[in-house]
Amino acid sequence: MRITGGTVTAHGGYYAPGIGVGENSSGGTVEITGGTVAATGVRYGAGIGGGNSSTFTSISISGGTVTAFCDNGGACCASGIGSGYDGKGGTIRISGGVVKATGGGDYGAGIGAGDAGVSGFASGVAVEISGGFITAACGSAYAACIGSADYAACGTITISGGTINATVPPSAFRTIGKSAGSYNSCGAVTIAGGAVYSPLAKISPAPSNTASKAVFPIDFAIGEATNKVTAFTLSGAFADYAYGATDLCTDTNGTLRAWLPSTAGEAFVAGVTMAGGNTYYFSFGIDDGGAVSVRGFLVVNGQPVASNADNSGTGWSFAKSNGVVTISANADIQGLSTNGEFRIDVPADSGASSVSIKNLTLTGLSARYASAMAFGRDASLAISGSNVFAAAGQYAAGVEVASNAV
Repeated sequence: MRITGGTVTAHGGYYAPGIGVGENSSGGTVEITGGTVAATGVRYGAGIGGGNSSTFTSISISGGTVTAFCDNGGACCASGIGSGYDGKGGTIRISGGVVKATGGGDYGAGIGAGDAGVSGFASGVAVEISGGFITAACGSAYAACIGSADYAACGTITISGGTINATVPPSAFRTIGKSAGSYNSCGAVTIAGGAVYSPLAKISPAPSNTASKAVFPIDFAIGEATNKVTAFTLSGAFADYAYGATDLCTDTNGTLRAWLPSTAGEAFVAGVTMAGGNTYYFSFGIDDGGAVSVRGFLVVNGQPVASNADNSGTGWSFAKSNGVVTISANADIQGLSTNGEFRIDVPADSGASSVSIKNLTLTGLSARYASAMAFGRDASLAISGSNVFAAAGQYAAGVEVASNAV
């Protein structure tokens, strides 16, 4: 079955899904690429997927607005999207669209497995999310928002993109993977992309990336609430790290949460560009236990400046020997450095006629005459955001202006 557009409202009969495979049946592929779809399964039937004791083949959602719900009718029940009671399935793939899935009653996952009558029942349901804006909810600690149900195990869960909000009350509920119940299990949880809004402790088993390295939640405090991310870049320790950035969105507090592995003491720089054009930069280090430390960084014309070696980019060059970033052309500068890693110099012979600074905190070296920033020629300086320029050494200005410069 394929839905490409229009409005579809589907309500299953007793023990049956809203859309999918009826009771004691097998087969069936559901593909949704567009439209507005509302599907309700009844009692032992999933909203989209399987009915009581049935097996669905696959479910694919790449577009549209999809709402799936299991109306349990007071009994143990099925998933919002996935298998029904005592049901099995193939893979649920979500690559786009706006999806809201709610498991039925106390025992069905929002996305994944429905409940079963036998402890450790293997549903075979696997979940792959590479895009889309997803809200998944479960009814109690017996089921996960995405993953297993009370008695039913689920397969692997792989997230490589999308924005995922897993809604649970503040108790022993689990968001992704194995539920807090004692009678189920879950395959590996892989997070290689996406904005996954969940505490680490609510995911079981602990997530890892495609290289089987543990990943940890890293929060970027952007300040633009529920806004889409148009570009997400990594450099430094993660210069070669591939992170899935399709359909990322900040939360209601304006925070973007990504999941990244340890940097083994090294620093990385992340650049986040929002719908509307603003770009924000952050630099952190992540230890092997997931503890995050803020690191100094400088970005000139959209290019991070590495502090551990001589390097250069468009309109700038850096000398490690003295920490000076020499500006040779018009420049946009952002960053945070409070330990003297960087100084900025616009020399008399620079080709820069304008320098734009936004959200820059810069403390110079604790050496005489070492200003945080020096202008040796006429240049227009445009400043926005919150900025601090401080000299740490004697006889130095925070911003030094030569006698022949304006």
